[in-house]
Amino acid sequence: MELMSNAFSFVKSHKGFLKLLSRMENKWLGVLVSTLFTGMIQSSGATMSILLSMAKQNMLGIKACTGLMLGANVGTCVTGMLAAIGQTREAVRLAVALLLVRIVATAMVLPLQDYFNDLVAMLCGVSATSTDPAEVTIFLATSHTVFNCILAFSAMPFTSQWAAVVRMILPDESHRPSRLTSVRISKATDKKPQKLRASRSYGASPPSGSSGASTSTPKS
Repeated sequence: MELMSNAFSFVKSHKGFLKLLSRMENKWLGVLVSTLFTGMIQSSGATMSILLSMAKQNMLGIKACTGLMLGANVGTCVTGMLAAIGQTREAVRLAVALLLVRIVATAMVLPLQDYFNDLVAMLCGVSATSTDPAEVTIFLATSHTVFNCILAFSAMPFTSQWAAVVRMILPDESHRPSRLTSVRISKATDKKPQKLRASRSYGASPPSGSSGASTSTPKS
């Protein structure tokens, strides 16, 4: 993970990429680009610090902030997915559960972006259509906190159901015998009936050649 993060560290200061981020008025495209960017640098905190710096420089608008913020929250799950490689089943389930719950939450917030923006703007005391860099910066930071709070309080009542869904996606590993063991067991079980049938058939009819010895001699 550290190697991957260092390999893409140059993106944090790449002017072309930062200019691309500043034009993310399309919320769906913003989520996608921010998710990939966060996954590459392995840090949602780094992504948010870059976005906040861009907002201070009047490079981001409120409409672009929401999609980029949501993408940062989804992209940070890549770290957990990589960390779960080679770990126990429960560790993999935890990483998958975090990824799925953030994807579902993002998919629910995006169609309601205007209402979400109004809520965040009301909480931080700014206008949802403001273009002032200071207000956009406050809006971006507040939206990140509000989203995670809503996600946490919304998911808590359904933890059992969500755990059941994750277990259905990643069921327990079945302890089945190996193919070699099953072949040996089948051969061992097949031998017993054969021996039993052979012994029964031997006891039912005398062997050939013994019938002549049992015949009586004729009287003189």
